[in-house]
Amino acid sequence: MEFWFIIAVFFLFTIVKSAFGFGGAIFSFLVLGFFVDIKSLILIGLLVTLYTDLIILARDHQGLSWRLLGLLVFLTIPTQILGVMAIDHYDSAWLLKAFAILTLIGALMPFVRITPGKLLGALLLAIAGLAQGAFGTGGPLAVAATKHQFSDKSQFRTTFSTYFIVVNTLRFIQLMLIQESYAWGEVWALWWLPLPIFVAVWIGRHLHMRMSNGVHQQGVSLMLLIAAVALLFK
Repeated sequence: MEFWFIIAVFFLFTIVKSAFGFGGAIFSFLVLGFFVDIKSLILIGLLVTLYTDLIILARDHQGLSWRLLGLLVFLTIPTQILGVMAIDHYDSAWLLKAFAILTLIGALMPFVRITPGKLLGALLLAIAGLAQGAFGTGGPLAVAATKHQFSDKSQFRTTFSTYFIVVNTLRFIQLMLIQESYAWGEVWALWWLPLPIFVAVWIGRHLHMRMSNGVHQQGVSLMLLIAAVALLFK
């Protein structure tokens, strides 16, 4: 019963991810954290995210911004590698609070009409890489640092999906190499997972197509705010 509840939560927030371009993993973990040990969900969360972004990219790859993708990858990959390696050496609870505060600051910027400059944006992306490597929660901070640079909702959705494919593939490989508790057998046991993920992405895509750019921007800002506050009090 617990397993199917976990799948149902991931399914629900995959719809959100497909509609808005981010939020699937972090909101799934925030909800499931009240019921199960989050550490036990790292592998399935990575797989769900990878499948989701691969399906999104396969269907809607035209809007990809190579410039913004390069910026995201260049500024987050080095610190993500450090985040995966360093998480065992620091107090994860305090690190998570620090990332939550920074995400909250980024989430509040649009409401006070502040746009991150190049230096602040680069710093936020570097910290987002650390958060992604350590907890898989760097998405909101990366969105807060760059969302004002996208021309429309489709470019945002496609570019971030491609970015998450790159960083989560690297994180998956790192975890498989350094964590003995993960096994390839667990991956093969979830061979059927792309099927419900495909349905969730299809539903989310239809919501995305009906959504105006204004509603999308307001929704992203609200999701950033909710994620930051939830992480802060987690």
